Formats: sequence, C-alpha cells, structure tokens
Amino acid sequence: MSVRLEPKRSQTTDRDEVFIATGNQIHITGKGWGYLETKESYDNFRLTLEYKWGERTWGNREKKARDAGVFLHCHDRYGDWPRGVEVQLIEGGSGNLNFLHGKEDIIVTANCYLEKVNQGQWFANGLPKPLRGNVVKLFCEYRSPQWRDVKGIRGTGDVENPVGEWNQLEVLSDNGVIEVLLNGKKVNRVEKSPFVSGSISLQSEEAEWFVRNWKIEPLPKS
Repeated sequence: MSVRLEPKRSQTTDRDEVFIATGNQIHITGKGWGYLETKESYDNFRLTLEYKWGERTWGNREKKARDAGVFLHCHDRYGDWPRGVEVQLIEGGSGNLNFLHGKEDIIVTANCYLEKVNQGQWFANGLPKPLRGNVVKLFCEYRSPQWRDVKGIRGTGDVENPVGEWNQLEVLSDNGVIEVLLNGKKVNRVEKSPFVSGSISLQSEEAEWFVRNWKIEPLPKS
C-alpha cells in the first residue's frame, strides 16, 4: 500500500507516525492529512471492516467532530484527496457519501430529500433524484438536521457506537449501486454512481481512529 500526506496540513509526513499496523489492526493516529491507498483496483465488491474512534484530534480539527473515511474507486487526486467516492466516518454522520470529481460535474442518482442541487439526504422510502456537481454530498439517513461540527457530537438517532467502542462497517459496490450498512443497519444507498472501479484508501484527517478485520470480497458475477 502507498501513503500520500499533505505537508502543509500534516503534523508529520512520516508514514510510520500516521499509519501503524499491528497484526490485523491499523492505528491511524490522525497526525497526518492524507490517506493509505491500495495498489490494486477493485470493482463489484463487499468491503467489511471494524473501526473505532480514539481520543486525539489535531490541528484545525482539534475541537471539531472526529472525521475520517474510506475512499472507494480512487483515481488520481482532487485537491488533497483522491477523486472517487468517500464513505465518510464522522461523529453524528458516519455513512455519509461524498462524490469527489473536482474538474467537471457528475450526476449521482439516489432516493433522497434534495437540500441543494449537489446535496441531499438519503431516505429509504424517498424517490430517485439526480444530484449534480463537481462535488456531490449525500448525507446518511440518521444524520440530525441539528448536526454541528463539534467534537463529541451525537444525535438522538445515532447508529454509531460511542467513542472507544468498535463499529461494524459494510459497503457494497455493484455496477454503480453503492450501499452502506453501519452496525447492521442500512444508512445510505446510491442507485447510480459515476465511479465504479478503482483503488481503496483509508483517510487520515486529524482524528485518531482504529481499523481491524479489513476484508474485500468480490461479488458473484451476474
């Protein structure tokens, strides 16, 4: 796996101080601003992993919600991040989906409530709507309208376990359909994504977190 760290935003650019692998666990200290990326490309897969938040936060996000993520279908870079799909892990909203292109508009179709032309919130019983922009955001179903970007934020309907407890994340990607399950509950789904293949990355965004039991399984061919 390769590591990319942004020098201007990172506390350190030493990969061994940011991504620490021990057995089946990766400790992401959050001291770096960047990501750990697979060399392989994947399409049509089920990704499962367990994660939990640590205590430390750094830099500009020291007092903000713990924030990290898993990038799917990565291609080159959009600013500091890979161009592709981010399964965002953030206090009060883990399971958000961010579609990052940056250079040109893309269209993402999902059953959602539209907040802006490029932003909405997924509802299982919603109607399919197109979201358009060079960056598209689809919030998970349980994210509270009162969400604020502050450390320790939790909503009354949170699916994520409290800080320090392990969570089960499952992501399915199947020919443009992307589905996110958190602790066994479906929290987000896209009916049509423009990104369907690419590498997979773990993000470091100034918050400490831990990953274990990472597994990528190909889906049966139809």
